[in-house]
Amino acid sequence: KQVEYLIKMVSSGGCVTVDTMTVRVANQVEPNAPCDFFIPNAFSPNGDGRNDTYFPFTINIKEIKFFRIFNRWGELVYETRMFGEGWNGIYKNKPQPGDVYVWTAEAICNDGTVIRRSGNVLLLR
Repeated sequence: KQVEYLIKMVSSGGCVTVDTMTVRVANQVEPNAPCDFFIPNAFSPNGDGRNDTYFPFTINIKEIKFFRIFNRWGELVYETRMFGEGWNGIYKNKPQPGDVYVWTAEAICNDGTVIRRSGNVLLLR
C-alpha cells in the first residue's frame, strides 16, 4: 500500500515550500504471508529519533516468547516479550559501548508454528 502526503514547510523568514512524499507502508501484511520476523543488523541509540531502539519487526506473529540481547561476555543486557518494545543501548543505567552484541528470539506464529532465530547486531556510538 502506498500513501501520498502533502508537505508544507514555512521558514522563520516566511518562505513557503510545498512538496509531496509517497510512503510505502511496509508492515501491512497480507493474511497469507508467511510468519517471520526481521531484525536489523545495526542500530545507533544516540537520541536523534532514528534507529534509537532495537527490536524485531514481526509478520503474522501472535506472541513473542522472548527477544534477548547479550554482550560479548554472554551477559544478558536486555530482554522483552512485548511487540514494538526494544533495547535503547542502556544496561544497568549506563550507555553500552559500540560493539557487536548477540541476539536470540523465539516467537509463535498465528498458525501456532514456533520460529527461532539468532544473530548479531552492531551498536554504533
